[in-house]
Amino acid sequence: MFKNSNANLLISIILFLLIFSAGHTYITISENEKIRDTILLEEAKSITSLFKSFRKTYLDTFVNNHIDVNEQTIDLIPVKTSNDITLEFAKSLDTRVILRTVSDRPRNIQNRANPKEMKIITSFKNSHSDQYIFEKDPNYIYRYYEPLYITPTCLKCHGKKEDAPKIIQENYDGAYDYKLGDLRGIISLEIDKNKLLTTIDNKNRDNLYFILIDIFLLIVTILFLYYKLKKNHDESAKELLSKNTLLQRKAKEFQDLQTALGVSEIISTTDTNGVILSVNDRFCEISGYKREELVGHTQSIVRHPDSEDKLFKKMWATIQNKQVFKCIIKNRRKDGSSYHVDSTIVPILNESGDIVEYIALRHNIDDIINHKVLLHDIIKGSKFSVLIIVKIANFEELENFYSSNIIHKLEENIFKNILKYFPKECKFEKVYRLENGEFAFIKDIIDYNNFTKEKTSCLEKFQDNVKKMKTQIDDYEFNPSILISFSTGKDDIYENAKLGLKELLQTDKYIIDANGLASKIREETQKNIDTINMIKVAIETGNILSYFQPLYNNKTEKIEKYESLVRLKNSEGKILSPFFFLESSKHGGYYNHITKVVLKNSFTILEKIEE
Repeated sequence: MFKNSNANLLISIILFLLIFSAGHTYITISENEKIRDTILLEEAKSITSLFKSFRKTYLDTFVNNHIDVNEQTIDLIPVKTSNDITLEFAKSLDTRVILRTVSDRPRNIQNRANPKEMKIITSFKNSHSDQYIFEKDPNYIYRYYEPLYITPTCLKCHGKKEDAPKIIQENYDGAYDYKLGDLRGIISLEIDKNKLLTTIDNKNRDNLYFILIDIFLLIVTILFLYYKLKKNHDESAKELLSKNTLLQRKAKEFQDLQTALGVSEIISTTDTNGVILSVNDRFCEISGYKREELVGHTQSIVRHPDSEDKLFKKMWATIQNKQVFKCIIKNRRKDGSSYHVDSTIVPILNESGDIVEYIALRHNIDDIINHKVLLHDIIKGSKFSVLIIVKIANFEELENFYSSNIIHKLEENIFKNILKYFPKECKFEKVYRLENGEFAFIKDIIDYNNFTKEKTSCLEKFQDNVKKMKTQIDDYEFNPSILISFSTGKDDIYENAKLGLKELLQTDKYIIDANGLASKIREETQKNIDTINMIKVAIETGNILSYFQPLYNNKTEKIEKYESLVRLKNSEGKILSPFFFLESSKHGGYYNHITKVVLKNSFTILEKIEE
């Protein structure tokens, strides 16, 4: 909805327009009335001045020309003719105009002042400074009054009676004994403008109505537009509120996602050349580098030497084509150890569609990738480590007795809890789950001798701690023991540890130092291979020999039978007894061949004996 300030502003504008229009109309009407009054006043003054001029002219004509006032001329004096002139004047103007001279001491009855005029005469007598009085009534009747004072000319008829013309004395008994400057009477001008001004007022009223109608229509239009704008605004506000709520929810979801990604995902941004711009805490944590060691360097700082060049060529070709690239990458930590990440690399575009940077989201998959593969990667990247492989004792018997589901739960329980059974002095950070009830632990050490002297006792404590563990799986309680085989170094440590487990299974021991077992087996294997090759050559060259030894009967002192003794003659001509080759011939598949040769030699010698 509109804000209150906007609504108040609109109401203020409408009120301003109303007040302004009303004020302007009032001022205009007032100004028009003033102008009209001024014009009428000037008109009254002009008429009065014309009348006074006429009157003075007549008087001067009588006085200057020494015209006697007699029966023939008395009717021509202004006091007699003014009324006739007024009537004719009013007819010519098509309006009612009354112009006459009146007095409180008139000589003619038609010149007697009415009550209103008597008040005006009194006012002029009391205030000699007033030059005129102008009045109007609601019926548009304007009255103008102007004083008439006694002049020297007036004294001829209004001074001493005895000094007045004889005809005046004979016709008038009063209005004598005036002095120079006395108020004789007034000029009374009454103008009736009702017809004219009513027409003008009607016109003005019509114009005012039109103005008011225009203002009303303007206000209605403004209110209509306001209503439409308010309605549209309310709908837009409602829609914006809905969108804003949605955006806030999405922003919260994005923030939560960003927080979750920041905690669980390994995130970095790079410029178009692969130079790192930013990394999150998880990146630093898993790579072992500080943020300042990463920013400004290329991603190759964590590239593992095992990663193939063609993988990165494909990656660059994909993301430079503005496409998302996904792959599993093996990376290397600062300490040289490896870790695997499931990577998604996304190009970030600007408004023009150009790539401005790349964002890489990586997820550590060491926990879901084959632990044996991970273990071999770590061994390959280590310098000098100790590898411990433990096996649940009698695991094969447990498998035969319990269901596979029970065995799986047992392995899972041991996998989750076994790290906590290591003593503090020989802690490991990660356990690798292998197969057949086996688990592995690895970490870098300084040298073999120190570990053997100081840590063997730790492994015994670890073994005892595990033995004390009681595990409830469904309705069964387990108290497993473990076999421990450990090997140190870099080469053959996995093979050594595995061979150590085999040896433990054949003895009653529980812990074995398996160093050197792999090389020992290789030596024995190579010796067996050499022996087998020697047997093969001897068979091919006829150097499998039979020696016959007669067996005598001591009673009869006769030879009863012959014992066949097999020998092998090697390439050096040395005769070897079966001790040196017979067991190997069994593993190499040549035992039957030797047997056949011995039988053949026996039958041959038997034929000779019979002969």
